[in-house]
Amino acid sequence: MEAVSRLLLIRSAHRDDPSLSDIPILLPANAPAFARRWIELLLPDFRIESKDADEDIIVGQLMVPNWGKGYIYSDRVQNELNSLAAPYRTEGGPVRRIFVERRVQSYRVLANADALRDIASGYGFEAVSPEKLSLEEQIALFADARYIVGEFSSAMHNALFSPAGCRIMALNYITECQSRIGNFRQQSVGYILPAEGPINYDPNIPGERHFTIDPALFEKKLKLMLGIA
Repeated sequence: MEAVSRLLLIRSAHRDDPSLSDIPILLPANAPAFARRWIELLLPDFRIESKDADEDIIVGQLMVPNWGKGYIYSDRVQNELNSLAAPYRTEGGPVRRIFVERRVQSYRVLANADALRDIASGYGFEAVSPEKLSLEEQIALFADARYIVGEFSSAMHNALFSPAGCRIMALNYITECQSRIGNFRQQSVGYILPAEGPINYDPNIPGERHFTIDPALFEKKLKLMLGIA
């Protein structure tokens, strides 16, 4: 959410001044592989220089784009997102309904995720695991989504690539991030909370915390989301 928006700002600035690609992008040598892939996708004209954390660097020019504050972004980011997503969208408008699965180890586990997925499947939702897709496939998936449902997670934040008017249902609530994305991208965002309230990270609670979402309530809200009486 922070890094990609910075890359999009550089992408926008590069359109105004192509000479910016003469400035290399410094990347820590221990950066995760996906960081390099994002740079190569969004800024193909720039070269990347990997540096060890303890390596001395003499800098002549340094550009550090500001990603925003509180997940509030520049209009330049908006324009770049629209440009990036446009080639992936279905002619006539996005149509996909996706149920975002979360299969990563974490402090929180949605215990009845499979049951909720099966309910959503009955309403035309396809189950997807974004972490198994390439970056381009993830952009294409969310760019063509009209409805998105899933556990609150970074995978759901891919709605950044979804169009205005997309409707989103997040299961659980952790931060304001999803709502900020919705406000920025003109999307409708709603939440269903576990009976015990939001499940957030608490260092004082060891191990996994299992929670459930009421299936009947989920189906009721799903119908409301889809405009089904």
